[in-house]
Amino acid sequence: NYVMLALIIEKITGLSYPKAMKQMIFDPLDMKDTYVFEYEKDIKTAIPSYNARGLVPFDFLDATYGDKNIYSTPRDLMKFDMARYSPDHLTPKLKKQVYVGYSYEHKGEKNYGLGIRIIEWVTGQHFYFHNGWWHGNTASYVNLRKEQVTIIALTNKFSTKPYKVRFLATLFGDY
Repeated sequence: NYVMLALIIEKITGLSYPKAMKQMIFDPLDMKDTYVFEYEKDIKTAIPSYNARGLVPFDFLDATYGDKNIYSTPRDLMKFDMARYSPDHLTPKLKKQVYVGYSYEHKGEKNYGLGIRIIEWVTGQHFYFHNGWWHGNTASYVNLRKEQVTIIALTNKFSTKPYKVRFLATLFGDY
């Protein structure tokens, strides 16, 4: 679905997905260390990833984007996160749409907003997060909107440990 979304963005903007992301998100938010991996352009300079067997080579799926292939740093991800609190980055209407669950496979779990996973407890508390993995990279992003706290963990060696940062949320609220 995200690959399709990238194609829609290209069609609407008339720009390649990497250029559209740079123009619409990365440059305005001063995310200087973030880019969309372009296979032909970046294959020789991208930092390799590892799993239990060693180096993970790139393959044909690395030539797609939308669902992966955004290289970033915790500092730039924090800039992205902080912009979501700014009245200049997202309109109030869009901001409200992002933080609503649309999937509801199971009430209170596995809900999905616009690019963010949501756990909605019966107490009214909401927990926003997104994990990721690809070719040995693992990442976890936790956003505690009410407390304005963000927790980010990235690794280029496959491990489920970054996913455990979600348990730090209990230090900041009733999670």
